[in-house]
Amino acid sequence: LYTAWTHIHASAHTLAVKTMLVVILSTLWGVLIEALNWSVFLRVARALNAFENWRTIAQRETQLALKLFAFLFVDGFLWYFLLAFFHIPFGGKFAGKVAELFAMQSDDFSVHFWMHALVTSVQTMLSLTVPLASACSVLPTALRLMRAPPAPPSTSAPSC
Repeated sequence: LYTAWTHIHASAHTLAVKTMLVVILSTLWGVLIEALNWSVFLRVARALNAFENWRTIAQRETQLALKLFAFLFVDGFLWYFLLAFFHIPFGGKFAGKVAELFAMQSDDFSVHFWMHALVTSVQTMLSLTVPLASACSVLPTALRLMRAPPAPPSTSAPSC
């Protein structure tokens, strides 16, 4: 991810093209994160939970949920914590070393670069996840209502 960010930023493209590339990269990264979350981390959490001896099913499920929360939290928010608490405050101090590593100019990794990366990532995440979360919360109820049998006619005596 870092390599892609730096190459996009150091390219000769216009700001609009760079922003679009960052949005595409963030979208692909989000899809990859979700695939990892539910294919790899779920299996790891279940395997770790299988080694423990819980007295009740409720305790076992609670611990599995805590493990999944820890995995998903670190996996989903580590990039934002790194940007907000490492790159933005200290970006200028290690810009020269990163520039040497990628053979670029050190001003390519200024605080403004990392602020733009953070803002674009957060905007992309919110623009994709808010509608998706809304659809996921409404869709099961809508499907359930569509499959529900019609209510039987009322059998009470007509009132006159």
